[in-house]
Amino acid sequence: MSVDNVDNAIPFLDRETPSKLPSPVDFLTDNLKSVSCKQSPGELRRQLRQRFGGVIRQTNQVVPLSGCATGWARLDQQLLWKGLPFGELTQCVGSLGMGGTLLWLKTALGVLRSGRWAAWISTNDICLHPAWLEQQKIGLQHLLMIKVPHSSEIQRQVLHEVLSAQLFDLVGFAGSIRSFSPSHMQQIKVFCRSAKVALCFVHTQHQRVLADFALSFLFTRDSLVIERALHRPTPIFLPRKELYENFMHQLAAPRAALGGRKFFGLQPASSVS
Repeated sequence: MSVDNVDNAIPFLDRETPSKLPSPVDFLTDNLKSVSCKQSPGELRRQLRQRFGGVIRQTNQVVPLSGCATGWARLDQQLLWKGLPFGELTQCVGSLGMGGTLLWLKTALGVLRSGRWAAWISTNDICLHPAWLEQQKIGLQHLLMIKVPHSSEIQRQVLHEVLSAQLFDLVGFAGSIRSFSPSHMQQIKVFCRSAKVALCFVHTQHQRVLADFALSFLFTRDSLVIERALHRPTPIFLPRKELYENFMHQLAAPRAALGGRKFFGLQPASSVS
């Protein structure tokens, strides 16, 4: 899929929308003077469309897309999308073990249970372990796990291919985002909006401008901080311990099956290519 024609990929872009609009009161007062209320409903709609056509938008252009529920009810209630937003970028920032990967896993659970597709792309030495998914009797045929080398070009190419497939509802990218320039991020946004994919970057580098993301989480020792969420005042603090409720017991059986070895849903990715 080409991203050269941005206007076609993002239908709600309007080149004719004025950069500076008058105040709503002045605009309505000036334009309604010439709209007759004695007209038939059809004629009135035509006049309104003619007068306000430059600023009127369809509801699907102003109402945000839905999202993938995270399974954390209190978090979803704080978000306008009720989960990770489709067609937008999300980032989970925090040290290893703080919960970024776990949040993506819980979100993926709902996607896989409904028979939809999810993809996990990793550029480091860890990958998702399917044992706990099998314990939940969730088929893995709809989960794609990819490990890519530390090559910026290959990382971008793989991510673009996964997004352009228009097969996945949820995509996770675990690794450095330094290889993604501002222009690359804009291209990724176009892909996500066109395919209505919920893309989540999970990383430890708190350097990316928040404006690149519709939703940004910061995982600290005690809290999950919603640093940015469109249409919501931020920051919002939630106890991080709630993320692990109704989940840790699900790891007990897989841990026992691994002979008591320490396990937290992750394993070395030596067997994944």
